[in-house]
Amino acid sequence: MPNIGELGKLEYIGGNLSIENLQNVKSPADALDARLKDKKHLEDLTLDYLDNTSSNISKSDQITVLKSLKPHTNLKSLRINKYGGKSFPDWITHHSFSKIESIYLYDCKYCHILPSFGQLHALESLYIIGFHGIASVGKEFYGSYSSTFKPFEALKVLRFEDMPDWENWLCFDSENEGEAFPHLAELYIVNCPKLTGGLPIHLPSLARLKIVECSQLEASLPRSPTLCQLKLTNFNEVLLNELPSRLLQKVVLEGCAVLRSLSEGMMDSSSPLQELEIYGCSSLMLLFEDGLSSTLETLKISNCAPANLIAEINIITVKGCENLESLTYSEQHETDSAASTIRIQKCPNFVSFSDEGLRAQNLKTFEINGCGSLRSLPDKMHLLLPSLESLFISMCPMLQSFGEGGLSTNLKSISILDCDKLVASRTTWGLQKLLSLQEFYIHGKCKDVESFPEPALLPMTITSLTISGFSNMTSLDNLGLQHFTSLKTMRIYDCPNLKFLPKDGFHASISSLDCSPVNRPHVPFSKIDEVFVKIATPPQSLVQGMRIVRFLGIQNIEIEMDSKIVIEWMKKKRCGLWYLEDYWEELMQLCEGLNYIFGHVYRQCNSLADSLARLGASGLNQTWNDSSDLPPVIRGILRLDNSGLLSLRPMEISHLRTCLDGV
Repeated sequence: MPNIGELGKLEYIGGNLSIENLQNVKSPADALDARLKDKKHLEDLTLDYLDNTSSNISKSDQITVLKSLKPHTNLKSLRINKYGGKSFPDWITHHSFSKIESIYLYDCKYCHILPSFGQLHALESLYIIGFHGIASVGKEFYGSYSSTFKPFEALKVLRFEDMPDWENWLCFDSENEGEAFPHLAELYIVNCPKLTGGLPIHLPSLARLKIVECSQLEASLPRSPTLCQLKLTNFNEVLLNELPSRLLQKVVLEGCAVLRSLSEGMMDSSSPLQELEIYGCSSLMLLFEDGLSSTLETLKISNCAPANLIAEINIITVKGCENLESLTYSEQHETDSAASTIRIQKCPNFVSFSDEGLRAQNLKTFEINGCGSLRSLPDKMHLLLPSLESLFISMCPMLQSFGEGGLSTNLKSISILDCDKLVASRTTWGLQKLLSLQEFYIHGKCKDVESFPEPALLPMTITSLTISGFSNMTSLDNLGLQHFTSLKTMRIYDCPNLKFLPKDGFHASISSLDCSPVNRPHVPFSKIDEVFVKIATPPQSLVQGMRIVRFLGIQNIEIEMDSKIVIEWMKKKRCGLWYLEDYWEELMQLCEGLNYIFGHVYRQCNSLADSLARLGASGLNQTWNDSSDLPPVIRGILRLDNSGLLSLRPMEISHLRTCLDGV
């Protein structure tokens, strides 16, 4: 088995180095033999213990081992995982490390004091995650004070996460507090349930603040003239008392059961607020009193009980509001809504719209899903929604009509899913007058659908027709199809008793016909394969796919992908990369309540992709202009993939990685 001391022979090793299974190192002398302090070409170092509960050496000796692994001062990035010592050696924050830009410390749960990271003058990113032994962050975190010293003078990103016993953050110095963190742009405090106060107040460059699962925190939020994004999850409403609302552009509030209304400044007409998302604030009744920011473009509400809708918003999403019974405009907002998209989802007690209808001259997309009590769409949509192009209605079993006056003549797409009472009244729809309609999708279990589409039900402009789920349908209506002279695509799914297609055939315009009258449940599994989604990363492609799943109302999902890394993240429900968190949070929301399973599929160059992904995640930024410039290990992976030998495909090869199994 290899010994860590053998690294000492690799005099010119450089770039990225990852050393795993350090818990198996038998003595500090072995670590010293690695001579990391002499490797001046090394830029990125990962020290991974993998298991901090079963080390072969005592916790007191672990610090001696780590002390012996001091790297050269040219180091730019340092990552330490699952270190079991109670403190860190002095070299980790020594001023001689003048080039270090990034430090990531993960799951060092026995450490009870933080090093003086503030005295690292080039440090830009600092992540402290899983430190269960920390109860207080004090002056030692900043370093010794002098008139020329500014703690964390280059730091841009700071993240504390999973620190269950952390109670206080003691600021740098009451008189000189503004000297610390002069360039901090992003601050994240996640899952620190005992933290009560002491946040830095003066952060002049702060642009993004996220506080998640810190329910005891009552301190004032940091003040910054540049703060534009704020997210609070499971928070104490006291935090909103001094909210710097007149600067914010995006606000996400989640999980505050006692919150009843938003601050006046947040909803003031002079506020620059553009996006507002509110989730799980069950007592919220009022969104505004005296006005609304004219810049607000997107509003998302889930599991709340708002009493009114807003007129000036571009995108409105109302989801999971169990107490919502109707949507009305306040008396102060009598003008048309500026919304281009309105979505109402999973509001089981939502019964009706305003008697005056829904006035939205610019509305293009209207979606209603899972509103089991809704009986009618808004009246006069042909007049009040003249720009409407897409209408999607799903799982509204009590819905009986499109409302008085009918639909907008500019509609291009209509989807009706699981609205059997509405389908039963289809002869009153009047859709044949909608000469802009091109796409029509209908799914349901209405028993009286035996032949479809009936004559004059749909306009002759239809180019795409999808019929699904009607168990009693035995034939396609020949007369109904004859006048579809523009029909190009026709799909028929899950109509098990369909026996007769038009005896005269289909119109010559049809270029695609998919007919699957197989007796099987409605879409039991939908396979989302990321190869069909041209997005940069698997989490992003998953989000795109799951949006489609939600749109179609599918409940059971089988997801196949070639990334074992992302599959592992999904199983643990935890993202491994901080910069993908926005996608990850949306993905977790989209997956909520669904039944999903994962499968791994092999693709050519899969090992190469995983290796390159790890390099990218570690911060490597390098360009190879020719295949001959590739590192030997990468060239070897390519040869294995191209060989097609199945026995070689499962091999996991990492770039410049030393594994110390069993040492």
